[in-house]
Amino acid sequence: MTDDTPDDITTRTATEWLVRLQSPQLTAAQRRAFFAWLRQRPQHQRAYIDAERHWQRLAALENLPPATQAGAAAAVSWYRRPAAIAATFAGFVLILALQLWSDIDGVRYQTETGQQQRVKLADGSRLHLNTDSSLAVKLQRQQRLVVLQKGEVFFDISPDQERPFVVQMPLGSVRVLGTRFTVRSSDTASVITVIEGRVGVSRHGDSAAVDIDKLVAADFQPEALLTGDQQLTLAAGAGSVKLQQVDAAAAASWREGRQVYNGERFAAVVADLSRYFSGEIRLGNESLADIEVVAVIDVRRKDRAIAALESAFNVVAVEKAADLVVLYPHSGD
Repeated sequence: MTDDTPDDITTRTATEWLVRLQSPQLTAAQRRAFFAWLRQRPQHQRAYIDAERHWQRLAALENLPPATQAGAAAAVSWYRRPAAIAATFAGFVLILALQLWSDIDGVRYQTETGQQQRVKLADGSRLHLNTDSSLAVKLQRQQRLVVLQKGEVFFDISPDQERPFVVQMPLGSVRVLGTRFTVRSSDTASVITVIEGRVGVSRHGDSAAVDIDKLVAADFQPEALLTGDQQLTLAAGAGSVKLQQVDAAAAASWREGRQVYNGERFAAVVADLSRYFSGEIRLGNESLADIEVVAVIDVRRKDRAIAALESAFNVVAVEKAADLVVLYPHSGD
């Protein structure tokens, strides 16, 4: 007969996890580490349940050991607000229960400049976040929702007729049952590119006012329907959507660490490449702005990307500061 009574170390660890999970600075990696710890032993689950009970009575704070790691000062500022933490307790218990059943529900993911991240959801769908991207995933019984705050994401969605998949952006929403597509979103524009399958797109100006029930309803009527190799742009303030034929595979080539450009303006290409690297890349002469770019550029390393621009477009890169590179026309000898 095994004893699932937690020992002192396990109890203390559970309390520390409970406090840490309330932090607004909690990362996706820390959340995954918590659930990995929770599944290791039955004693861990028992200890966490006990800690929650103590927390409701706000007694857990009395036994919390002093923080010794980096960020302790920030931790103290939020765990001393028992009223605020207690208010979030019920919601967190619900998330915990769902996480024990499926690995991802209501989870946030984000990448820093130059980073990419692959994510497999509990329903089998796969996401690939590009540089400087942020989103939240909510898998529910009747629907699957991704809220894309910013950045660019590739979606490979597992079909599920009973649970429509919705991607919500600042300027619109995409509904899909099973397909592969990318979304790039900012406050000023959202670009949806379909590689295969079909998606429906609807515009909205205020993400807080989105009616998810309408988006997942059986009689949903999108403003536009996209199929493979089609791209739609939602621009802030525009009276209509812009739909065009594209090479969708090329548009999603960033997943292999490169960007394909086919006729874009040089100024637009430089701005796009700047997403991948720290610091700024800037044009030093406006005569470069309208050069037509047809190129495949490695976006994994800044030096390679700049060297490609210098070689292909007869420009010279000057490092003005540690965080600033300026491109000038090559004057020749």
